[in-house]
Amino acid sequence: MSEILRLLLNAKPTLAVRLLSDQSTKKYFTGRILSIDVLAMREFNIACSMGDLILEHHHLDSLAVFKDVFNVIFPNHSDLRSQLANPELWMLWKRRHLIVHKRGIVDASYLSTTSDTAEIGSRLKITGDYIHRCLALVRDVAAQLTLALKEGFADLI
Repeated sequence: MSEILRLLLNAKPTLAVRLLSDQSTKKYFTGRILSIDVLAMREFNIACSMGDLILEHHHLDSLAVFKDVFNVIFPNHSDLRSQLANPELWMLWKRRHLIVHKRGIVDASYLSTTSDTAEIGSRLKITGDYIHRCLALVRDVAAQLTLALKEGFADLI
């Protein structure tokens, strides 16, 4: 999703104003974004590289950040907002983190941020049915993001 944001900002640099001024997203872009050296390297023309510049030192790598960013970029796309707010998507995100970083072993941090009732130290139980539901969920989020992009940025497609 960071790549989508990078491409959008490169194509529509004015979106940066929204992201850097909105209360829900400006906190993700703190610190220096542009230096005179960076501007000089681009011959003082940053119109087509705003996404590259903003995201160069800011790694947007959480579902909460994506949700905030896409809510600012697509304020009127209620279906996308609904998909991004789906509690099952949050659970999938947290389980993915647990699998990737903790080998699927449940810890206190995971339990404190989810509704899961597994025991600390137990391994996540992932079934084929769960994987199927998650794939459908991700497909639905991708479909809504695609629609939002198509509706909001038809001139870029």
